[in-house]
Amino acid sequence: MKSSSHARPKAAASPQKPAPGTCGRAANRPRAFTLRQAIVRVTQPRVLLAEDDVEVREYLAAELRRDGYQVIEARDGAELVRHVEALLGDGPEAEQPAIIITDLFMPKVDGLEVLTRLHRAGLETPVIVITGFGDEKTRGAVRRMGAVAVFNKPFDIDELRAAVLDLAQR
Repeated sequence: MKSSSHARPKAAASPQKPAPGTCGRAANRPRAFTLRQAIVRVTQPRVLLAEDDVEVREYLAAELRRDGYQVIEARDGAELVRHVEALLGDGPEAEQPAIIITDLFMPKVDGLEVLTRLHRAGLETPVIVITGFGDEKTRGAVRRMGAVAVFNKPFDIDELRAAVLDLAQR
């Protein structure tokens, strides 16, 4: 009987659950980037992020920065509006942001008021709204106010990252 020089493939190990916070990839393995993501990393589009929950804001900002975005953080809607006004001014920092991500319910100025002010100012920057209170009536109102996407908390970070990447490439 002839012996085969080909080794029999070993059975695949059963998949293990990903570690918390790794989004399904090994914790020590860097993300693989697509060509579109590589372009984002080179051009560094500006993202304004308003979220009153410090931990959520810092996590989202870190994920977006890791993807190559320049992230400007705001603690609430009032601070977001100030950032927008400064960016649209005449100074050296004057530049329309590529994307705005805002929580819906925040102290001082909420996401609906932010959308209203952006609309009045004629700003055409796409806005993504994140909310813990995303019933259909609220989602509809936010969409009518001009939001391009609404994410209910808790949401999949990779879905948000994909939406941001899609908007940055338009």
